[in-house]
Amino acid sequence: MRVRTLFGLWLPLAVSFELMMFEGPTVQGAIGRLPNPQLHLAAMGLALSLSLLVESPVIMLLATAIALVKDGTTFRALRRFVVSLAVFCTALTAVIAFTPLFGVVTHVWMGQPLPIVRAAQPAMQIMLLWTAAIGWRRFYQGVLVKYDQTRKVSWGTAFRLTAAVTTGVLLTLRGRLPGAQVGACALMSGVLVEAVATTLFALPLVRGRIRKLLEEHAPYAVVSSAACGADLIALSEARALGVRRQIVLPFARDRFRSTSVTDRPGEWGRLFDEVLDDADATGRVLELQEATDDNAYLVVNRTILDIVAAWMQECHQSGRAVLVWDGASSGDHDVTEEFGMEARRRGLGLIEVPTL
Repeated sequence: MRVRTLFGLWLPLAVSFELMMFEGPTVQGAIGRLPNPQLHLAAMGLALSLSLLVESPVIMLLATAIALVKDGTTFRALRRFVVSLAVFCTALTAVIAFTPLFGVVTHVWMGQPLPIVRAAQPAMQIMLLWTAAIGWRRFYQGVLVKYDQTRKVSWGTAFRLTAAVTTGVLLTLRGRLPGAQVGACALMSGVLVEAVATTLFALPLVRGRIRKLLEEHAPYAVVSSAACGADLIALSEARALGVRRQIVLPFARDRFRSTSVTDRPGEWGRLFDEVLDDADATGRVLELQEATDDNAYLVVNRTILDIVAAWMQECHQSGRAVLVWDGASSGDHDVTEEFGMEARRRGLGLIEVPTL
C-alpha cells in the first residue's frame, strides 16, 4: 500500500480525534459562564471520570470490529456482544448513579467534598446511556474503518461536536440548569448524535462494495434478477456506470414486484420501477412465465447462468458469478447458496461480497 493511500486513510481519523478534543473546552466554556463555575467544573470532572471508568471496556470495540468483522455472520455475532456489553455497562452506571453507592464511591472512598458530590450525581444520571452510545458507535466506526470509509468517521465526529456545541450554547443561554448538568447534556447529545450518524453511514456499505467491484472488473454486462436488496443495488449501479444489463424475472413484472420487492421494508418499489422501466426500453427484461412457484427462483438461477455462458462464447470473455450474502446457508433450498454451487459446477469464477 502506498504512503499516499495510507495518509488518505489516516488523516480523517486524525481529524476525528481532533474534533473530539474540542468537546471538552466547549463544555468547560459553557460551565464557566454559569453560576458557581468552580463547583460545577469540579462536579463535571467527577461525573465524567466515573463515566469514563465504566466506559473503558467498550473503547477497544473499534479495533475489535476491524479485526473480527469479515461477513454478515461475524458482524451479527459481534453486534450481539456489543449490545450485551452495553446493557451490562448501562446497568452498572445506573447502580452507581441512582443509588447511595454514588456517595460511598465519591465521598467515602474518593474523599470528595459533599457539595461536589451532590452536584455531580445528577450529571452522571444524565449520562446514563453514555457508555452504550459510545460502544455502539465505536463498533460501527470499526466497520467503517475496516472497509476504508474513514472519512465518514470524521463526519460523524463533526456531527457530534456540532450537537454538543449547540446543546451547550442553548442551555447556557437559557440559564435554568446547573453547570454540571449543562455539561452532561452537551456530552450526552453529542455521543447520541454520533452513534446515529455512524450507524447510518455504515448502512450503504454493500452498495459501495458492489460499485467498486463493477469499476474494478468493468464487465461487458450484468445479468441478474430484480429482487429487493443486492439485485436492485447491482442493477442500479450498473446502470449508473453505463454497463449493459439483462434482467430475468420468474413471473410477470407486477406479480414479482408484489412478492419480491414491495413486501419488504424500504423504498425498493421506486428503485424497481426505475430499473425495470429503463431495461424495458431496451428489451432487456426476460419474464419466465412457465416457471412454477416451487422452483421459480431455481429456474431463474439456471437461466441467468445460461445467458452468461452464451455471452461468454459470443464475446470470447470469461465470466464471473457474484454472490452477495452473509455466508451462512438458511438450509435446504437456499436459492443464493444453490446459485453459487451451480456457478462453481459450470466452472465460473465466484466472487463473494459479504453483507452486514
